Formats: sequence, structure tokens, C-alpha cells
Amino acid sequence: MPTSTLSVGWLLRAWRTEVSRRSATSVAAQVGVGRSAVANWEAGTRRPSKADVAVLDNAYEAGGTLVGLCEALQTPAVFDADKVWWHHFARSSGPCWAWIRAVEPGRRMRFDARWGPLHVELTRRVGPDGLIIALPVSTPEPPVRFTLDRPGWVAFGVGRVPPTLHIPSLNVVGYIRPVWPAEPLVALFAGPLRPVLRPHLTWVDDLKTILGFTVAASGSPDGATREDLTPHAPHMTADFESQWSGERYRALREVRGLSRVEAASSVTSLSSKHPVTAGALETFEASGNPRVASLAPRLDVVYQGQGRTVVSEVSVTRDGTRWLPGFPDWWRGPVWMQATRRSSDSKPATIEITWGHWRKRMFLRPHAVIGTRKASSGPSQPTLKLPDGWSLRAGIGEHPKALAIDFGWWPATAGDARQILLRYSPVYVDLVGGNIDDLPVDHADLRRSVR
Repeated sequence: MPTSTLSVGWLLRAWRTEVSRRSATSVAAQVGVGRSAVANWEAGTRRPSKADVAVLDNAYEAGGTLVGLCEALQTPAVFDADKVWWHHFARSSGPCWAWIRAVEPGRRMRFDARWGPLHVELTRRVGPDGLIIALPVSTPEPPVRFTLDRPGWVAFGVGRVPPTLHIPSLNVVGYIRPVWPAEPLVALFAGPLRPVLRPHLTWVDDLKTILGFTVAASGSPDGATREDLTPHAPHMTADFESQWSGERYRALREVRGLSRVEAASSVTSLSSKHPVTAGALETFEASGNPRVASLAPRLDVVYQGQGRTVVSEVSVTRDGTRWLPGFPDWWRGPVWMQATRRSSDSKPATIEITWGHWRKRMFLRPHAVIGTRKASSGPSQPTLKLPDGWSLRAGIGEHPKALAIDFGWWPATAGDARQILLRYSPVYVDLVGGNIDDLPVDHADLRRSVR
């Protein structure tokens, strides 16, 4: 774990004194607590609850940034170091950030960041307090992916981190490049947004070379390139179930600032048919088995575990050659799927998956595990088209053998391409501080749709 002098108490005091420049007395009066409560939170003698931090965030008009930083500070204490970190932001557009911490502070670390058609690859020193990467825009989907050259931690949040906190930071706007020319999102946005982006970012001129990839917006059945995933080693074992111990879930709950009563209420709200009591949660945290359906996965959602705390299997239904995984409506995070051949034949085949506005075709070996992400809670299920003689298993959580397929998706139809354009164009216009009215006249329908 990185050695740092930063703590939640330090952060609360620094925000009050260096950012908001307010007295503890005035803050206590505004949030409805005694001055001693504010002093204890800042001294670290009493842990503020999630609700306490949210109230302070509102009082300081921090826009969620203070809440995010408080949660991010605890990431190395509860999660194992890793090289790959993903995040779905809850809303589109607006500034956001990623906080990188290193296992061995002081060394240079290379990171590769990708969100949608945008990409940054840099090497920087990451000290004991980490390095905050300021990102220009946030999107619920596709997710942000950070890949590190050595294990570390990356936590995410929204807003702008004030420079007066003196946490090392880097704005990466000047380093942004397109991902790669054939990426569907790049091709989809290249034509409509080029007049807006061209005066601001030099790399937009490179998009001239990909304007021929109009298939991204055409909806042609032949447009979705069949990605060859056959080099991915198959996962043959039948064991798909894993989860953290109750003790680790307790530690994560405390870091998130939730009491057992608050946590039980939030877990119950995800699936009221399977209520959870504070007593059941206490039993679970003591390594007992309270026999509550989907308890660990729901805890992962409530505690913002990003699917790292549990891997479990879900039911799958079949309709002819189409297979539908039963991902829970309340789940938000990574999902995995494994297409298997019922015979011993190991010959690969083309698999097609459609999810919402998106479609992806893959050349896949039997038993290979693929993974993507369910961006938001609510009804949302993919449909997989498999060859005869194949079947499907699926589940939720960060499967350790899954090959990520979050990128390289194509609009399913021409109508879907238009909907994607309508939804995300404002996000990428925000990237350069532009205005949606700057778009060409022949995209008037786009301007009307986002007003």
C-alpha cells in the first residue's frame, strides 16, 4: 500500500480551509451539527458517514468531487492492486478524474487511458500521494479503462479537483488522440463533429483518413467487422463462483461510511422480494450464511465494488439460435459470457451479440470467456446468436479469465447509429468547450434533440 499523509480527515479540513475558506463554526451551523463533530471528522477521531460527507459536499458546493475523493482515498486499503481498472460514470459530460496510486511510490508508471473514441498513453512519476488525471468528459458507456504497466490502484470521480489541495495532477486534454481509425465510434463521429473539433485539436485532421468508414453509420449487416478472438485461451473448468469473505465486505462497508442498517436498507431496495436485515448482514460479516438471495452481488453494487468482490452465474434462456443471459435489473458492472460447443469439436465459429444500440461479431473458440459491462441499473439484456450445437453460460462480476470486449462495437442499424450520434455528440463537443449550435446546418435534428 502506498505511504501517504493523506486521509479523509485531512481532506475535509483542507477543503474547508484551503478551498472554501470557511470556519468550522459556520460549516457546523450550516450542516446542522456541533462544531465538535466537524473537528472530530477533520482530526480523524470519528469517521464521517456517507451522508455526513454528502452534506459537507453540498455545503461546499463541491458538486460530488469531495464525496468522490473521500471514497477514492480508501481504494488501496480495500482493493487488491491490479493493472486494469474500469469505471462507468453515472452521467454524461462534464469534467471527471482518475486517481492513480502506485504500489511502489516514486517510480515512473506508464498508463493507457481510453474512453469511447479517445485515448491517452503517457509515462509519469507517481509519488506517495498518487497522481490525479483530469479527464475532460465522462460517459456512462462505453466505460473508462485505465491500463497500468505495473499493479496499482485507480479510483474515479466527477468534477474538478482544486489545485489548492496540492495533490499532484495532470490535465491530459493536450495528449488526447483517436483510438484507431477503424474504431466505429471514431468513424461515427468524424463527419458531424469535425467542423467543431478542427479548430481546437490537431489530431482531428487525422480523421480525414477514416471518413471512408461510413459503414459505421450505415447499419449494413456486413459492416460489423468480425473480430478474431481465437487466440484467447478457453476456460474449461466448471467453477464460476467466488466472492470476498464477510470480513472484507465489512471493511468495504465501513470505508463507504455505511452502517449495517443503512447498508441493509440499500441492499433490500435493489430487490424487495429478498429483504435483508441488519442482523443478517452482521451474520454474513461474521462468516455466517444468512441464506439471502444474491446478497454478495447486491452488496457489491451498494458498496461500489465494480464487480471485483464477486463472480456468480445467472440463468440463460434460449429462443431458437438466440440466447439471452438473465442479468439482474439491479446489477451495474462487469458481466461475462461463455459460449460452449456441446460436442468435443474445438473448431471456432462466429458469435454475434446485440445489446441495445450496439452489435458485435466475434470469431471465438468454444469455452472462451468474454466480458463486458452493464452500464446502468434497470432492464438491459444482450442477445447472443450462436451456431447450432452451441450453448451459453453467463454471469456477473469480474471473471478472472474473461477477455474484455468493451470496445469495437458497431451500431446495430442505421437508426441506432443516429441515436448514438444524438446522445453522445454533446459530450464530445464539451471536450473542446464548443457549443452544439456550432454543428453544421444539415444536422439541425441533432441540435433540436439536445436542447
